[in-house]
Amino acid sequence: MAPGPLDTTAARPVRMCVGCRTRAQQGDLLRVVAVAGRLLPDPRRQRSGRGAYVHPTGECVEAAIARKAFGRALRTGGPLETAALLSFVTESNVEERRDAHPMNSQK
Repeated sequence: MAPGPLDTTAARPVRMCVGCRTRAQQGDLLRVVAVAGRLLPDPRRQRSGRGAYVHPTGECVEAAIARKAFGRALRTGGPLETAALLSFVTESNVEERRDAHPMNSQK
């Protein structure tokens, strides 16, 4: 029987992280696009064009940059500017850690 619209067991999209090369559900990964030679995070997955997926952690992003995996996945030639992506990931991780702290009253 084919999964219906109310079937919660339907398969969800799976993508591979270009940093650690493990498979994860698409919702757990950050989509990254290249625009004018810059790597830009696309958390809402709305930008047009080819996208690469990476875990939103500094380790996976840095591994992907060191391996030049973004250039291959996005099929771009030449170097890519990574400052915006690194800034987004570090800010996201700081906010998550602050929100997860049990003594934090700012919600």
